[in-house]
Amino acid sequence: MSKYLFLFGNTPKLSWLELSSLVPSSELVRENVAQTDLDSEEAQQIFAKLGGSVKLIEITTNLNPDAKGALSQIAEFLASKKSSGKITFSLGILGQDLLDISETDIKKYLRDKMSLSSRFIEHKQSGLSASVLLHQEKVIEVILLEVDGQVWLGQTVAVQDIDDWTKRDRRKPYADRKKGMLPPKVARMMVNIAGTEAKTIYDPFCGTGTVLAEALMTGHDLVVGSDLDGDATAGAEKNLAWLKKEYGLSGEVKIFLSDVTQINKYSDLKNNQVDAIVTEPFLGKPRPQIEQLDNIYKGLEKLYLGAFKVFKEVLKNGGKVVIVFPMVQTYKTTYSLENLIDKLEQLGYTTTSEPVLYARENAVVQRQVFVFKLTK
Repeated sequence: MSKYLFLFGNTPKLSWLELSSLVPSSELVRENVAQTDLDSEEAQQIFAKLGGSVKLIEITTNLNPDAKGALSQIAEFLASKKSSGKITFSLGILGQDLLDISETDIKKYLRDKMSLSSRFIEHKQSGLSASVLLHQEKVIEVILLEVDGQVWLGQTVAVQDIDDWTKRDRRKPYADRKKGMLPPKVARMMVNIAGTEAKTIYDPFCGTGTVLAEALMTGHDLVVGSDLDGDATAGAEKNLAWLKKEYGLSGEVKIFLSDVTQINKYSDLKNNQVDAIVTEPFLGKPRPQIEQLDNIYKGLEKLYLGAFKVFKEVLKNGGKVVIVFPMVQTYKTTYSLENLIDKLEQLGYTTTSEPVLYARENAVVQRQVFVFKLTK
């Protein structure tokens, strides 16, 4: 067993909710970093499954508090990782002013004390981007992190495969860019928050199938989707057929055309067969006028409440709903659906965590990710 750090991306609160759902023993050590003890294979498997973590860092040791001693430790660590030729390295510091050590000091020590040549790759303070590390395999990224007065020394051992995420987002056969689409990474996080015990995932507002695709990618046995838009369901079928072929996936896919109020009539959803519902319903207009918001949110509240009433008929007892609620903030008022919570409690739904806000840059409509558990 070793100590591993998970470095989160642009949505740290959602990333933490995702990781802690899969690895309850993990501990948040900074706003964007969590640590846990795992064996190497398990750590790699978990990291590959995550949507919200960009780096996996293996902690090697605690650094000597003396700068000279720490410099020696870092140099010796780099020397131990040398394969051939120059040592190519970067230095990521997760914190401020941990040690008075620079990359120049390290290069000089390697040269003068160990007769080793090295090359340093420039980066921002937190380290190289996942893209650079992904495409430059020979780079050794040393990471320093202060926790409880100690400085941990570690190495980045895996990075998020951004090329693969781009492939699923941009190269799928069908997309409707006019509609606000849930990013695949957020869909993956929501699927993981639903839990590995959820064998059957259902998305009643499936659109072009992003949630279903990420559920398949994480090994769920059955993914079911429905939508009122026939073009969307036809597109989702194309996308998931492409995905299964491209990745050699074996999970079963079922997609049908339906209004959310009628989903309980579908044979595969009867008798409470669904383990988890993961979905982003209609969020209203992407750029609504302020004077329209009152009516928009009255309509959305009716839509969501009606949906939850039907969800109760298809979800198993103890099943989860991981769902996006829309929120708009004006200079005077915040419009949201949080007033629904009391009504949902009366139906047997309880929230299992605080809502997590996610918003794209310059977006008017922001997303709140809620997690509910149904008790019948």
